[in-house]
Order: sequence, then C-alpha cells, then structure tokens
Amino acid sequence: MNCLLLTFRLKNMLIILFAFEFMMVNMLFAFVYLSIPFDPLSLLVFLAVAAGEASMGLSLLVSILRQSGNDNITSYSLNSFEGY
Repeated sequence: MNCLLLTFRLKNMLIILFAFEFMMVNMLFAFVYLSIPFDPLSLLVFLAVAAGEASMGLSLLVSILRQSGNDNITSYSLNSFEGY
C-alpha cells in the first residue's frame, strides 16, 4: 500500500509508470515466493497483462509529451484533455 501512496506523490509521469511496473513485478515475485498455487498459464496471463499495461502507459506518455512537451503531473488538469 505504501508503494501506491508513493506513486501518487510523484511529479513526473515516467517515474509513475516505473513505479507501477515495479509494483507489478513485486506482485509476481510475491506470488512465486509465497507459493500461491497457480498453473503456468496464469503466470503467462499475468505477464501478458503486465506487458500490455506497460505498453499502454508508454504510448499514453508519448502522446502526452507530443501534445504538451512535458511530463509533469502538476501542469495537467482534467479539463486540459477535453479536445484530445
């Protein structure tokens, strides 16, 4: 839970994406090391979801950087993405 709270205090979108990916890897290691029973297919599904999340996040970051020129979270508001 502390990683999630730390993520919301960060200022750059790229660092936030790294934090989300770090949380996904930590969840994977927790599943493996705590011996939570699951088959190899669920492991592959989990990795596919993590890869999809990373690619969607990076594509969103690229589109935001092309639109505004910076990735500072503090410079955005919800109203700034109405026309995009």
